[in-house]
Amino acid sequence: MAQAALDVIGAQPSLSIVTVYTEEPAHWGRAKRQAYEGLLRHLDRRLAEVGERAALVVDGDGSERLYEQVHRQVGPRCIPLPAAEVPAHISALIQMADVVAHSACQAIARQHSRRFMWSWYSRHLPKAPAPERC
Repeated sequence: MAQAALDVIGAQPSLSIVTVYTEEPAHWGRAKRQAYEGLLRHLDRRLAEVGERAALVVDGDGSERLYEQVHRQVGPRCIPLPAAEVPAHISALIQMADVVAHSACQAIARQHSRRFMWSWYSRHLPKAPAPERC
């Protein structure tokens, strides 16, 4: 089912996929902050290039302060507001992003128990750029 979902996502002509990662395994909070900061900077540059603005929606219940803190720190010009948090179970778009993120994670982390997933990102999302290290 996940592979079929990735095929549907990858076939969408107007959908742009951006994945970022960091290699900070010792400290989950620092890794999350660094990855989100990298994502904001990447998206802001890309949006500035095409003269567009965007709003972000992330998986969450509204209790995570990191998104607002990092948004204030980075100050992206093309993303005027901090990300809105929406629980994945009520958002098909967030669920789609989760499948993409998980396949990107396995393309990078290559956990032995998930070997069957190592090629999913490149195989099912051939137009997507490789995950960007930040």
